Amino acid sequence: MLALTTEANAERAQQLAEALLERHLVACVSIQ
Repeated sequence: MLALTTEANAERAQQLAEALLERHLVACVSIQ
């Protein structure tokens, strides 16, 4: 499954990525 989302800024994107990884809800993230 592939999920795409947008965030207001890079800091918020990083926070979301870390939260998803810590909860084992995703295997990897890519922030561009």
